[in-house]
Amino acid sequence: MARSEPSQALIAQREVQVLGPFNSGTCLMFNYIHRLFRVHTTYNRRFWKHSLPPEYRRFSPQNLLLSFPADAATFANTTFIVMVRNPYFWLASTARRPYLLRFPRGVETAERRLASTVCFFGREFGHLVDVWSAYYRAYRHELTRRAEVIYVRLEDLVEDPHGQLNRLRQRLPGRCDVDWNAIVRTTFEQPAKAHGEPCTGGDEARRIYQAHRISETLGDDTLASVRSRIDEDLMRHFGYPLAGAPRESWSPPRITIAGSSAAPDPSAPTGRS
Repeated sequence: MARSEPSQALIAQREVQVLGPFNSGTCLMFNYIHRLFRVHTTYNRRFWKHSLPPEYRRFSPQNLLLSFPADAATFANTTFIVMVRNPYFWLASTARRPYLLRFPRGVETAERRLASTVCFFGREFGHLVDVWSAYYRAYRHELTRRAEVIYVRLEDLVEDPHGQLNRLRQRLPGRCDVDWNAIVRTTFEQPAKAHGEPCTGGDEARRIYQAHRISETLGDDTLASVRSRIDEDLMRHFGYPLAGAPRESWSPPRITIAGSSAAPDPSAPTGRS
């Protein structure tokens, strides 16, 4: 994965699609992109935002969620913004709100889901954290191979929305006819999505999504189970420490670019949450 800020010319009139697992901040990013950038983007129509590569899905005109063949033309002239979220907080959120993830009959509480197998469109996973790993392995090794991908960590976007959006503006053309400060302020303060239960936004999210709160969010048994299964290479790749690691192991915030048009720079840091 490339680690440097790109120096290429801005992408004009380009298709931008936001992808990420459930509860990863896709609605928040879509709201920013839709309101602040001069690009073409559609919500779930060309790509369902929670598609798990290599199977890509989208909604039909009848609002059915269908898979479709993703050939080279599908990815032409498209930039993907992939939202990345700390797996510990992702686990806590997804155990409470699993959406289309399916658990065995009778597994109906967050506590039990954090110790259960789970299915997603016919794929069975031994633990919820395996779903997180499957998504980010697929983005890293499948999607990045086929398209230009911009990774943005949700924690960085919550902590410093102006800084992260300004970095995006180095790659995507921003709108000049809107009040950026006002839009960032209102988007940041309001819950990002209208469907499902209300999500946390604004300063409350900043307060909650702190590394030292992980042990408060997940119990010791869950942390031990996650530690035994988590993909440590993915954790390092996206700049996340294992629970209990010293705070100095967190690296400074950074949007990362990957794909055919981004030159790698392995010496640059990856991000602090």
